[in-house]
Amino acid sequence: HETLDGLVDCLNGLDHSISNSIDRYTSWLPPEKNGVQPGPKGTESNVYGLYEIHDSSVKSCNEGLKDAANKPDFKDVAARYKDATDKLVPAMNAAYKYYDRDEYKDDKFAKAKEIHATMWPLVESFNKVSKDFRAAIVKANDARMDAEIKDVEAKQGRNLVFQKLNVMKAAKNAVAIGTDEKAPLADLEAVSNAFDKALTEMNDYATAHKEEADKVMMWSMFDNEAESYLKALKERVRRVRDKTPYSRSDIMSLNGSTGWTVTGSAEKVSHEYNELVSRSNSLRF
Repeated sequence: HETLDGLVDCLNGLDHSISNSIDRYTSWLPPEKNGVQPGPKGTESNVYGLYEIHDSSVKSCNEGLKDAANKPDFKDVAARYKDATDKLVPAMNAAYKYYDRDEYKDDKFAKAKEIHATMWPLVESFNKVSKDFRAAIVKANDARMDAEIKDVEAKQGRNLVFQKLNVMKAAKNAVAIGTDEKAPLADLEAVSNAFDKALTEMNDYATAHKEEADKVMMWSMFDNEAESYLKALKERVRRVRDKTPYSRSDIMSLNGSTGWTVTGSAEKVSHEYNELVSRSNSLRF
């Protein structure tokens, strides 16, 4: 369990930071041509640079990777992941400093082009490894979750603990699709409906067994956040279904740090899911 928890922290911490920083970088670059990111032209009027990757998230992830090095299921992918991030993070942070100091205004983007030529192959390697790393962790985490749900149902029935686990499983199934900007509408509707169904069953149970629910500290906060997550999923479905474009202010928020406030955005789904996980973790049965 501990090894898996360390790797999940790695995904939520370092992996998330790197992906956010790459998204920030590509948000102002020209679009890819034939699958190749050409890098800055030197004529860009909006230059956002990229985000810094903090040492704390690297250290915390490295602890998880060290632990995983002894586990057959994760050994290979953890070693590849460490190799990719060891190379990429210093390159990204050097690029962050260059843009943060506006040095491209002094050298007419000369170093910006050099940075891109060095850094981008490392980004591509990281993206490949990150995908495998995520898949291995998701697979192990799903197996653990399924085993826990079956165990609770067998020993205690479909009680409140079961209901919470069932809702969190449906929430987790929904987040991968809900946060994918290219996810097909049918997939979005399916995971949103499945979460809606699990939440309805949980709420019906909690209403019928009020005494059991009242004994659980922070239950109402968890329940309220589950409702917020359902709304975010439904808003996402509507935006995709109705093909609603993002407004100019939406785009500014999505390019900045307030993307999670944009109705129907993948960022909002991700934000509400993370809030739900944190509420779930604070429940005391």
